[in-house]
Amino acid sequence: MPRLFYTPAFERKYKKLLRAHPGLKKRISERLRLLEKDPYAAVLRFHSLEGPLDDLYAVTIDYDLRVIIDAHFDADAFYLVDIGSHDEVY
Repeated sequence: MPRLFYTPAFERKYKKLLRAHPGLKKRISERLRLLEKDPYAAVLRFHSLEGPLDDLYAVTIDYDLRVIIDAHFDADAFYLVDIGSHDEVY
């Protein structure tokens, strides 16, 4: 089970997102807990990215909300890099 680490950039974006959409806090928390328990759960749609972000991975929180991850599988660590809509993070 990977451990999650929050980068300062992620924390800033997360706080800004919650100020604009406080109702998302519960959904995000649930999905991040699931990411720790089972990163390959179908509902997360864990996948690698391509192009300029090809070293990173993404999971789906809800229809248009994504979390970008810098995954270090050998260390069992996921660094949360960014959060936002599909168009904001890609």
